[in-house]
Amino acid sequence: MCFCNRSVFCIRAHSVLNQCYILVSLTFRTFILVREEAIINKGLFISTFTENYNKELEYLTQFLNYCNHILDSAPEGRLQIHRRKSGLMYVLSKKDAADAAEACKTHHRYMSIRDPELRTYVEKYCAEKVLKYAEKGLRQLNCDPKGYDPSDITCLLERLDNDFGDLLPVAFRGNARIIGEWEMKEGVRQPFRDKDLIFQTARGDYVRTKIEMITADILYELNLHYIYEKRIRLKNGKWKRPDFTILSHVNGNIYYLEICGMLSNPDYCDNLAMKIQEYSETGIILGKNLLLMFESENAPFNANTLKRMLRSTVMSGT
Repeated sequence: MCFCNRSVFCIRAHSVLNQCYILVSLTFRTFILVREEAIINKGLFISTFTENYNKELEYLTQFLNYCNHILDSAPEGRLQIHRRKSGLMYVLSKKDAADAAEACKTHHRYMSIRDPELRTYVEKYCAEKVLKYAEKGLRQLNCDPKGYDPSDITCLLERLDNDFGDLLPVAFRGNARIIGEWEMKEGVRQPFRDKDLIFQTARGDYVRTKIEMITADILYELNLHYIYEKRIRLKNGKWKRPDFTILSHVNGNIYYLEICGMLSNPDYCDNLAMKIQEYSETGIILGKNLLLMFESENAPFNANTLKRMLRSTVMSGT
C-alpha cells in the first residue's frame, strides 16, 4: 500500500470462478491505493465503496460550508485579476449608490500588494471560485459518481496557490504545504522515548495510556496531524503539555485536546479546573480551541463521541 494526498482508490477484484476482473474507482480525502489482486466478497466491497464515497462527500461539504461562511461576511466589491508580464494586477470594482434616484455607478481602483484590504478580497475571490467547484463536485457525486473528477478542485487550488502565494487563505492551500510548514515549525516526532511511554500508536509513536493510544489512532484514522505532549508556555510563565496538539487542515488553526480521567479524585478535578482557567488566560479557550474528552467508571471513553467532536471542530474549521 502507498498513501498520497489526493488520488484514486482502486480495488481490482479477482473472481476465482470466471477469471474476470472488475476495476472500480472512487475518490476520497485520505487515499489508499491497493495494488494487490484480492478476492473480496460483495459485502466488503460495498462497505469499502460507501465509506470512501462518504469521505469525499464530507470533504466537499466542508469546502462548501467554509466558502459560504466567508461570503456571508465578505465586503462589497469584486476583485478582478489581470495578468501582466511583471505579475498580477489587482483591480477592485465597487458599485456606488449614494443617490437612490441615480443609477448605480461602478468605481474601479487598483490595489497594491501592500493594501491592507487586498487579503480580504483575495479570500472572497478564492471562496467564489472554490464554491462553484465544490457545488459541481457534490452534484456529480450525488447524480453521476462516475463523472466525478477529483483533479478539478485539486488543479484549481494549485492555480490559486501559484497566483496568490502567501495571500492565499490557509484553507485553500494544498494539504502538503500546510502540513510541511507546520512540521518544519513544530516537528511532529518525539525526540526521545520516555520510559513511561509504553503504548505504541498506529503512527508508530508512543503514549502513556491505552486511552491516549486509542485517541492517537483515531486522529491518525481521520488523517489529522498531531503532536503528543508538546510543551507550551502559558501567559503566567508556566509550562504545560496538552495531551494532543492538532493541526486543522481547513484553516490552519491549532487545537488542543486533553483526555480527562480520574474524575473521582478531588485533587485531579481541582487541578483540571485550574488548568482550564490558565489555558483561557493564554487564549486556549474551552469550546473554541480547547477540546476535552472525559471518562469515568460509569461513563467510559467513547470513540464515536470523540470522532463527532473532531468533525464538528477541527475538521470543519470552527
